[in-house]
Amino acid sequence: MRTPPARFWTTGDGLRLRLRPERLGERTTPSLLARPQEQPDCDVSTELRFTPAAPGEQAGFAVVLDDDTHLLLLRTTEGLSLCHGPEVLARVPVPPGPIRLGGRHPRLQPHVRPRGT
Repeated sequence: MRTPPARFWTTGDGLRLRLRPERLGERTTPSLLARPQEQPDCDVSTELRFTPAAPGEQAGFAVVLDDDTHLLLLRTTEGLSLCHGPEVLARVPVPPGPIRLGGRHPRLQPHVRPRGT
C-alpha cells in the first residue's frame, strides 16, 4: 500500500472513509484502513454503514495479500458480493442499514449480520 496523497478520512462518530474512485488492485491509493495480521488464527470484523447511491459505488471488507491478490465482501447497489479480485464469487441481497462484515482465518469464512443481531 502507498501513502495517500490527501486525507480521505475523518473521525468522530467512528472512522469515516471518503468514497473515491481508486480501487484495490490498481496502482493507486484506495480509501482503505489496513492492519497486518499478527496471529495465524484470527477473527476480524467491522460494522459498515454505507448505502451506495449509484452503480459502481461499493464499500466493504478486504483480506489483502498484495496488490493483485485479495478477497472482498462488498456492499453494492446489487446487495452484498463476495469477490476474488474482479471476479464475483457470490452475491446476496441485504437489507438497508448497517451490517457487520468479517471473516475467520485460516480458512476465511465470511460472515454477515444485520446490525443488532
